[in-house]
Amino acid sequence: MFLPGGGIEDYESHEDCLKREVVEETGMDVEIVDFIGRANQHFYSQNETAYYLNEGQFYRCNAGQKVQDPIEDDHVLQWMD
Repeated sequence: MFLPGGGIEDYESHEDCLKREVVEETGMDVEIVDFIGRANQHFYSQNETAYYLNEGQFYRCNAGQKVQDPIEDDHVLQWMD
């Protein structure tokens, strides 16, 4: 299981990226409430045979309405307590 997210585009703010990625992966719009913090993730990409450092930005959001079907078939929305 993973949180919604992905790569930021050159023209986007972190908030714009979050909203776009959530729509793409869940089909839902979100209201960003506040910034929680950042965390670094070190990982190895087997596809690219390289190590990466990824900085994640975390926000508390309110779920909005479903605005479209998700465009990424390998993502499934699952609510957790």
